[in-house]
Amino acid sequence: MISEDSAALISDLKVLELGHIVAGPTASLLLAQMGADVIKIERPGSGDQARFSRGNQGYFLAFNSNKRSIELNMKSPKGKEAFVRLLKNADIIIDNYGPGVLKRMGFDFDEMSKINPRIIHCSIKGFLPGPYEERTLLDEPAQIMGGLAYMTGPPGMPLRAGASLIDIGGAMFGVIPKVMWEKQMPSDPKNRIRLGLNSLLIKVNGKNILVDTGCGGKYEPREREIYGLAETNRLVSAMNNLGIHVNDIDIVINTHFHFDHCGGNSSLVDDQVVVTFPEAEYIVQQKEFEEALSPNERNRANYLNENWEVLLESGQLSLIDGEAEIVTGVTCLPTPGHTLGHQSVLVESQNQSLLYLADLCPTQVHVPLPWIMAYDLYPRVTLETRRWIYEKVLKNQWTLFFEHDPDHPIGLLDYSDGRYRIRPEA
Repeated sequence: MISEDSAALISDLKVLELGHIVAGPTASLLLAQMGADVIKIERPGSGDQARFSRGNQGYFLAFNSNKRSIELNMKSPKGKEAFVRLLKNADIIIDNYGPGVLKRMGFDFDEMSKINPRIIHCSIKGFLPGPYEERTLLDEPAQIMGGLAYMTGPPGMPLRAGASLIDIGGAMFGVIPKVMWEKQMPSDPKNRIRLGLNSLLIKVNGKNILVDTGCGGKYEPREREIYGLAETNRLVSAMNNLGIHVNDIDIVINTHFHFDHCGGNSSLVDDQVVVTFPEAEYIVQQKEFEEALSPNERNRANYLNENWEVLLESGQLSLIDGEAEIVTGVTCLPTPGHTLGHQSVLVESQNQSLLYLADLCPTQVHVPLPWIMAYDLYPRVTLETRRWIYEKVLKNQWTLFFEHDPDHPIGLLDYSDGRYRIRPEA
């Protein structure tokens, strides 16, 4: 059930759905169920082909409740005029048409944004940019290409999963539009939001343990401008203010090897990359290290070799596999989703516990289950990881530490009215 405050959040949103079958209708269905006004645009006469498929209309109704519908010939002059009138008052366009279809109609994003500069276009396609991007894709071949069909069928006989898991899963993560999150985290003209780089210093059993090292300072002016890095390498100076110097750090735990979490592992000294904390053991998950060694086209920009290669050369890198207690009271918990080797850090002392979430949930704004970053490589895994982590947090009353929250890095989790939130008094 959607709570009243959740519905109120988007009740003023107007959504146009140019969708058919499952993926597009699923995305707009989620918004409709949260209170948005969704108008489904269908072809004259036949409508969405799901209306008459699978033997009955139940299949169509399951993905299209809480919507209004209109027949519109998008290829005719009058149909285009009607669509333009709808477009002028809309906030979001969702489509899962084939590649290039809207452009051939004269309504790609560039043209639509001329008519309505604030429009948000969620285009759900089978393939990301690459050699297959112009191909259409149905759930069956997607399950085969992704390996799912080989997990559900007998050996040597791949079998389609019963539900359209690829279509439904893909749609789920296109439904948190800018008009929703900008109310919580305003963006600048380049669509950048203000984020913190909150490392955690732990003093336990005579050891100084540092969790994540931020972006570091190895950036050219152009790179600082791209990411809006007002200041770099503040970590060391902040530690010095506490009377702790780089030689005093015994252990560095990297939650993962993305540059904004391990950039401070190394520093530039006389144009040479050197280890920032020369006496420290650096710890990361084995899976994360393997992913950093063999990045793909999507995550390559996040893995910068200069942040970890020097640790191999100095013999300071240690790899762990799964949950591991580093010292008494400090435990690394695998929390996959953002990357497969992502980990969070649990700190326990005197009957109190703090969980350093890292990118499992980067800010307090991201606490609701579906508010998952587009940067997450495995968003469905993130969703399931959050579910079981949140259960543990509530059961054990752990305090949460949000690495990227610029204003409120500490919070206590609450669950009421079917919704996770941070307690107002926290």
